[in-house]
Amino acid sequence: MIPEADDLFSDQMNATDMTAAVRPLAHASAPNLISANRRFLGLLRSWPLRGGHWRTRRVFLSVSTTLLARVVTLLTATISVPLTLSYLGKEGFGLWMTITSAFAFLNFADFGLGSGVLNTLTGAIAKQDRCSARQIVSTATSLLTLIATIPFLLLAAWLYASNVAHVRWAVLGREPGIQVAVQILAACFVVSLPIALVKRVQLAFQEAHRVSLWDTAAGVTGFIALILAVRLRSGVAGLTLAVFGSSTVVLLLNYCVQFFWLRPWLRPSFALCQWKTATQLLKTGSFFCCLQLLAFLHTSADNLLIARYQGVGAVAAYAVVQKVALLLLIVPQAAAVPLWAAFADAVARSDGEWVTRVLKQSLVLLGMYGLLSGVMLSATGKIIIRWWLNGRVDPGAYLLVGFGLYVFVSALALPISSLACTSGLLRWNLFYSALAILSALAAKIWALKNGFIPGAIWGMALCLFLLYVLPLGALLLRHGKARNDCPST
Repeated sequence: MIPEADDLFSDQMNATDMTAAVRPLAHASAPNLISANRRFLGLLRSWPLRGGHWRTRRVFLSVSTTLLARVVTLLTATISVPLTLSYLGKEGFGLWMTITSAFAFLNFADFGLGSGVLNTLTGAIAKQDRCSARQIVSTATSLLTLIATIPFLLLAAWLYASNVAHVRWAVLGREPGIQVAVQILAACFVVSLPIALVKRVQLAFQEAHRVSLWDTAAGVTGFIALILAVRLRSGVAGLTLAVFGSSTVVLLLNYCVQFFWLRPWLRPSFALCQWKTATQLLKTGSFFCCLQLLAFLHTSADNLLIARYQGVGAVAAYAVVQKVALLLLIVPQAAAVPLWAAFADAVARSDGEWVTRVLKQSLVLLGMYGLLSGVMLSATGKIIIRWWLNGRVDPGAYLLVGFGLYVFVSALALPISSLACTSGLLRWNLFYSALAILSALAAKIWALKNGFIPGAIWGMALCLFLLYVLPLGALLLRHGKARNDCPST
């Protein structure tokens, strides 16, 4: 029997298997030659990788491709922002960014189902249970389709009522293209939400590098389409269709390649949707939904709080240093998702030794990176920012050192969070995340009320380290190989 590509994860290849695969190549008839060659190439790719080494290789490959995707995103954004700004003008650009920023809601609109699918599907893959795997994908697709359809129907009803009652779209601007842009954005949202599940499927199969390569293709395609839309003077509607329509088309192409060519046996079917599986996915997804909301609070509250207690003018220096710090965190963030997928696979296969070893290695490597980056930001950040902005922003030493500390702590927190997102540890992850972020929120408000703006980032860094990294990291290391015995969520 010729193994499918997914069977290569069984990690059971040996020299006898390799010999058996090579022999047919010498004595195969023409009809069987292609099949024998597929078996040989598949075994050749996986044969030297034992004891989780293939998993480690996939992590490094995924981190490399993720960094490539981030670089492409930064380059395209650097060019596209001034291009669209000069074309639309300040008012039109601000309006377009306000409308299209709603597309970021896609990260929250699945209510954590995508993350739940990653954990649940990884367990089915580890057991080589294709029936359960297809039921999981089919059920999740059905739920996401339902979630995407309801707001679309509400929007369609509102549009119809607005047209019947001759209601003007004053809230969205006077340009008729705004209405078309909103409709295009809604259509892309409805299509993208269920088919974006393909990325979670690829992560479950330890193929984060494919996710990154498809994201890179979407970014490049969107950038080319944006330039064409500007050249053709197509307005806000044309820009929306160019950017979000092209990314939706690439995502749909990824979906078709995955489920109609690489893994047709995993193709979703509404007939396979099961209530029991849906309940399990919704239960797991609720934990991830809460984590997503906490992460949003963690990353987005600072500027609002500073504006509330110290005025809008005090936001500039803080926001600029924050952008530099987030830029330094690109490398740890690129490792977070591949590590999560690899940890989930290792936990599902009861490979506790690999989990403990890689967690320690990740903490050391990312900790060293975070320490060096934090020291660099603290020591040279003032000079870099002055040069970058021609002296218009002058951050203080306390602010720079605070963000340097935050970079170091965040680099340590990301691998811990990746492991804590696996099936048996979600409750602990949610508990310590809520404890750290809500405590940091209280510390930020206290510091800002007392006029100490750097206290916002100092409070976040210290709370994240003392209430998340130390206790949860110690818990994960203490469990060690017995980690898989934790009660599942």
